Amino acid sequence: MLYYIHTHYESVFSLQKLADEIHLSREVCCRLFKKMTGRTITRYLEEYRVSQSLPLVQSGQYSMARIAELTGFSNSSRFAHAFKDHIGCNPGDYNSLNQSHLL
Repeated sequence: MLYYIHTHYESVFSLQKLADEIHLSREVCCRLFKKMTGRTITRYLEEYRVSQSLPLVQSGQYSMARIAELTGFSNSSRFAHAFKDHIGCNPGDYNSLNQSHLL
């Protein structure tokens, strides 16, 4: 399951697609994943996508909409919300906050 998530995080996929890939029912897939990781599949995927967005945010080369697209979020608003939830600040503020910590 983790391999599939890590190799397909940038695209939209359904829980059914994930379950089909590993030949389990959706319910067993969810239960097993939660037992293995302590997180729901949705929560884990969101955290992983945010972690993959960090180098893109730090680079300053991309718009938030483009970063959202590259990391599998449906739109920049969902990306910004997930980023703030997991990192503690908005993506736009992330670089300036990190720079101030280095001083």
